[in-house]
Amino acid sequence: MFKPIVFIIMLSLIYGSNSRELNRKFTTPNIILILVDDMGVADLGCYGNDFHETPNIDQLAASGVQFINAYASSPVCSPTRASILTGKYPASLNLTEWIPGKPSEPSEKLIAPEFRHSLPDNELTLAEFLKGKGYQTASFGKWHLGGAGSLPTDHGFDVNVAGNQAGLPPSYFYPYRKDDFVLPDLNTGGTKDEFLTDRLTKEAMNWLTEHKEKPFFMYLSYFTVHIWLETKQALKEKYLQKAEEGDYQSLTNPVYAGMIETLDHNVGKIMNTLRQHNLLNNTIVVFYSDNGGLHKKESENTPATNNGIYREGKGHLYEGGIREPLIFFGRNRIKEGEKSDAVITTVDIMPTIIDLGGFEVPASDGKSFANHLLTNDAIEEKPIFWHYPHYSYQGGTPSGAIRLGDYKLIEFFEDNSVELYNIENDPREKYNLATEKVALKDIMLKKLHQWQKDVNAQMPVINPGFREKQQFD
Repeated sequence: MFKPIVFIIMLSLIYGSNSRELNRKFTTPNIILILVDDMGVADLGCYGNDFHETPNIDQLAASGVQFINAYASSPVCSPTRASILTGKYPASLNLTEWIPGKPSEPSEKLIAPEFRHSLPDNELTLAEFLKGKGYQTASFGKWHLGGAGSLPTDHGFDVNVAGNQAGLPPSYFYPYRKDDFVLPDLNTGGTKDEFLTDRLTKEAMNWLTEHKEKPFFMYLSYFTVHIWLETKQALKEKYLQKAEEGDYQSLTNPVYAGMIETLDHNVGKIMNTLRQHNLLNNTIVVFYSDNGGLHKKESENTPATNNGIYREGKGHLYEGGIREPLIFFGRNRIKEGEKSDAVITTVDIMPTIIDLGGFEVPASDGKSFANHLLTNDAIEEKPIFWHYPHYSYQGGTPSGAIRLGDYKLIEFFEDNSVELYNIENDPREKYNLATEKVALKDIMLKKLHQWQKDVNAQMPVINPGFREKQQFD
């Protein structure tokens, strides 16, 4: 069974139609990986949002494979981004928190472990692999995996536009400045009211046009829809009016909705550019998000979204914090108009892209699901894991998790309490089955603990200075 997420991959491959065995003849595919920041699984029309307008992304999903059980490997951004580019779990990289992370507080029972503040130099990235196969490589937008010495150009990208250590932009409007905080590379050459999402697409499409004659890998990593939330005035007014005139199940945040529509418009521009250059038949497009939607009040115009039926959001290991939109598109190559319920996580992206390109897949924590995209073959069931030994600004506490088949187990490190949910029957995570299915709980907890040992997952420790937070009327 197939169903709807956010990276974009297009692929050039031919496979035999009269055999279950994959029989592919490749021309080297171009690859576009689109990563959205903080987009929730319920933010797109094709995922059931009845307020946001996303016709271009919806069409992308209708033309490819849409996953409904796709996950980020972390509930926050930097670890997930590292997992996408390396095929390794954040715990394997000891990069388990957004960079530089949230400071510890006396009111927290545990002290989070130290973690890497940059992508490790010795890890093979997707860009380095593809560059070694003759690809031209470019990164546009958010990086957030280290500063000087660990920028995109230090990890296999020929070109870096706007990527640095920052996790959010100073502003979404030109010249992208707030006090002394300036987004590099884009603070000249713009026009009044230019919007950052539009500018990144423009830079990316200009590069694509110049490099279209040879295989390319484009990493288009939008800052949107991360705070600070800003949108064009006309879109804000449009959605204010729409909210007043209708009755919607989805959250009606007009600023956030405007950002989503601008994102969708730019996805349409990317696809049109590929069409104009006759590149649709040999480009893989993947659309993904790095963690769940922001569901708490953090700044002006927030909360951003409500993640639909899913519990909590960014910063939590409940479904709202880690379940993501994922779409794979490859015209006349990848299955078209399918919705897959296969369980996928971000460590699987690198091996899958490499496999779709016809290359031998290097060792990683992930597993290729290329055959599933091409032939409808079922994916072999495997456990997937999370390790988040930190406190989040959104209220999440140090925890680890495992999903195996229909079930997900979460262990909370403060008191080692365990929650077990049947995600297929209970996607809202309302019914804790830990005391009902004791044998299954023990099996999954044992697998989680063994995996933590295998990857040398760093654990939090007791906070000797712990003090209860004072409550005031």
